Amino acid sequence: MARVIPSAVKGRRAHPPKPEKNWYRKKNKKEKRLAILSAISASSNVDYIKT
Repeated sequence: MARVIPSAVKGRRAHPPKPEKNWYRKKNKKEKRLAILSAISASSNVDYIKT
């Protein structure tokens, strides 16, 4: 029954990942808008798409 403690061999993980953790990182509105606009403008350039 020593496998219950984290310091034992083959024991449980000391700090397992929590299911309620927010894995999505908040992005700035201006940064997101700039990224979308640059992606749209890059897709209009044929030479940029071919490379």
